[in-house]
Amino acid sequence: MTGLPGLANSGGVSVASGATLSASAIINNAGATIGTSGTLASLVTPLINSGTVNANGGAVNGAIDNKNAFNVGGTVSSNSTFLNESGANLSVNSGAYTVTGVLTNAGSLAVSSGAAFTDAAGVANASGGTIFNYGAITDALTNSGTVTNNGTYNANVALNNGTINNLGTWNGVVDQYANVANGVINNSGTWAGTGVSYNDGGTINNTGSWSGGLINDQGMINNSGVITGGLTNSGGYSINTGTINGGTTVTGGMLDSFASSSVINGGVNVSGSGVVYALNTIGGNVGVSGNGVFYVGDHSAATTNPTLGQTLSVSGSVTGPITIPVNMATGASNTINVGGSTAGASTNLTGQLQNPANLVWTTPNHTLTYSNASIPLSGTSLQTLYALSSQPFSYFSYTPTSGNNGVLQSLKLGAVSAPASQIASILTALNSSFFQNAQAVLGVPTNPTANFVYGGIWSRAGGAAITMDTTASGGNSPTTLSSHSLNDIGGFQFGIDEGLYNINNSKMNVHLGITAGEAFASASDQFPGNAFESAIGVNTNANVPFYGVYAALTGNGLAATVQWRRNLFDLNLNDQYLGGNGQRTVDAAGNTYSADLSYNLPFGDGYVVTPGAAVFVSRANINDLAVPSPVAGYPESVFSFASLNSTLGRFGARLVKPFQLNDDLIIAPYLSMNVWHEFQGGSTTYFTQQIESVSPVYTSSLGTFGQVSLGFSTQSPKAGFTSYLQADLRVGSNIQGWGVIGGLRYSY
Repeated sequence: MTGLPGLANSGGVSVASGATLSASAIINNAGATIGTSGTLASLVTPLINSGTVNANGGAVNGAIDNKNAFNVGGTVSSNSTFLNESGANLSVNSGAYTVTGVLTNAGSLAVSSGAAFTDAAGVANASGGTIFNYGAITDALTNSGTVTNNGTYNANVALNNGTINNLGTWNGVVDQYANVANGVINNSGTWAGTGVSYNDGGTINNTGSWSGGLINDQGMINNSGVITGGLTNSGGYSINTGTINGGTTVTGGMLDSFASSSVINGGVNVSGSGVVYALNTIGGNVGVSGNGVFYVGDHSAATTNPTLGQTLSVSGSVTGPITIPVNMATGASNTINVGGSTAGASTNLTGQLQNPANLVWTTPNHTLTYSNASIPLSGTSLQTLYALSSQPFSYFSYTPTSGNNGVLQSLKLGAVSAPASQIASILTALNSSFFQNAQAVLGVPTNPTANFVYGGIWSRAGGAAITMDTTASGGNSPTTLSSHSLNDIGGFQFGIDEGLYNINNSKMNVHLGITAGEAFASASDQFPGNAFESAIGVNTNANVPFYGVYAALTGNGLAATVQWRRNLFDLNLNDQYLGGNGQRTVDAAGNTYSADLSYNLPFGDGYVVTPGAAVFVSRANINDLAVPSPVAGYPESVFSFASLNSTLGRFGARLVKPFQLNDDLIIAPYLSMNVWHEFQGGSTTYFTQQIESVSPVYTSSLGTFGQVSLGFSTQSPKAGFTSYLQADLRVGSNIQGWGVIGGLRYSY
């Protein structure tokens, strides 16, 4: 039957295979059924179906408005549009259904396993509409509802502000500007794109396999599966906890790839305003340019409390600035291991960039290791190290050498070694100036009778200005430090002795006496050429009371003396590098044993040459110096000092010519020249903080120096007075200075 003006079916209509039923308008009322295996055509107005249409073959032509149930059970075609209203069901149960016009679905489209639906004009899945596919669908899709694919879906997504769930295979791409705000694509199957897909404000969650690559203009991409073809993030937020095969480019927005399962098999390039957080594995090159930021770490890397101890391995090269979180209070860091070149790369440090408690790192060799390769620090990070290095007793350095891949914490050599080195310099100054001439204080009567007992009291005072240059090393420092010490010495000494003269007419004499006094010293250490220690020197004021005994054997041109002296050091140290206000008190004590031997060789015209040698053996023990932490609850820093051992030798000669001015005054001007040598010297300082320690700090000894002395002595045999006055000049590669000393003795 063809050409009917209208058909309103309230019962049952059947169109057999090969037959045709056409009308200007066809209405299938509620409860009615139309079954067709032939051709059913509504020629003017849409076929309105409020009942049930069972299409098992043939064609259903003309526009279709389905309000209830439209079932396909064979090979069926339609040559116009199809409106599947809300609450209606279009079910392709078997066979293949091909629609030429646009299918607008506000109800349910279901394609069963083994069945197929094709609509080249496209499917518009409206809000509230659902598509369930267990077979095969081929169309161009715009979706505002829900699409669930468990079979094969062949379609490019032209628009999605609904939800697409792909559990099967999807052949197609997501067009640019298609997946917009509120659009969600969940892929747990295979998205077999033939090209790149876009995300423009929506969300793509991939737990399966996605081919063809992704571009995230805005919105979010979550990948815990596999993306093949790479990822470009130009403005959105992408999270990779799975695998990305191919190049990854971030020009804007953010990419997270820091899970333990995160893998990128390809290069990563960051530029523009892009930000990347990465850990685990990147199987390619990393390049950072423009304002791009590449963090080796998770999101905490951008905070002052980063999670550390994590690693990123890059198989290729690294260029541009990378940002690595660290904790400068503990020496902990994340690490980047680079398999290729690092030429053109630099490192920005972030995280905890302060060390308020002045903690010593427990990391191996006190090195914060942030890479297996040499990646220099950026200028900003170097400035951070410089700022940190203004703190007490330690400094932080990076030396851009091929083997350096971290930040080194070192002790400030001069500041730490200053207490011990200044005591050592005071000892040297005292021995080489104040105590250098033991025979000068001895008295010898004129023509004593045999076994004549003769004694006296004496005093002397003097001062000296001596500069000493030493070198400090150790303390985990990659370099040595030159120290220039300015020492001002002054003091006084008293003594009393008794002697037995002309023993048994042998012209030999023995003397035994006691002595005491006090020296005053001020020392100022400067550290020229050191960026972290040159600005502020270390100053010390010392009081050195001493006491001792001495003995001598003189006569027949021979003079031999021995002495023991107990030295007590009370140092007031001003060393701002040790923290607090810099004011510290350090005590020390020690012994000096000395021996002096000389012999007079008369020459013509009254001249006498006296060669002589002396040795001073000193040992001093310095008390520990404890510096409280500036932050409550943190350990104090303890500086302990090895015993100072000094063996100072002297060899030289004196030229003297006495003049008797009257019967009670003899004056003897003299010139002496000596060579001094320090056989031990130097100092060793240990630093500990609880059980953590840094390698000791050593200072060098003074070595060899020369001394020229010019002076005169006087003797008043009748009055019993003896005196001398001497000026010294010292010259050596490590010591220079001058001194003046004078003494007076009264014999009885």
